[in-house]
Amino acid sequence: MINDKILDEMDLPWASSNETLEIISNNYFRPLFNPDNFLIRPEAERDKGIDHHIEIKKVINT
Repeated sequence: MINDKILDEMDLPWASSNETLEIISNNYFRPLFNPDNFLIRPEAERDKGIDHHIEIKKVINT
């Protein structure tokens, strides 16, 4: 385990609890959609609003 005192001495970025929750949510959310049937595009901007665009794929038999 890492000693907290060592971490306190390092110049690390602050962790955002909102970003952590968003990552947890994404990790849970994405596997719910079969990639053969859905296209999920993440929203790149962190705007506290829409996080994904989901499109249904139409299968064309050739």
